[in-house]
Amino acid sequence: MSLITGRRPTPKGEAFKDQDKISAWAAASVGKARQAKLMQGRSSDTFAPQGTATREETAQMIANLIN
Repeated sequence: MSLITGRRPTPKGEAFKDQDKISAWAAASVGKARQAKLMQGRSSDTFAPQGTATREETAQMIANLIN
């Protein structure tokens, strides 16, 4: 469960609804970050690839990296 949104992350096999908006140059890195559980998406089914990360989301990514 995401500490930021309180929602469960999208399961590994499912695509985000907005996956087609992830830039081609970033797609592989997003996939790797997701598999490593560094990033889980903005909500249970969206990634918001063109959005800006909040301080809370950034802190969560750092915590995920450390743990």
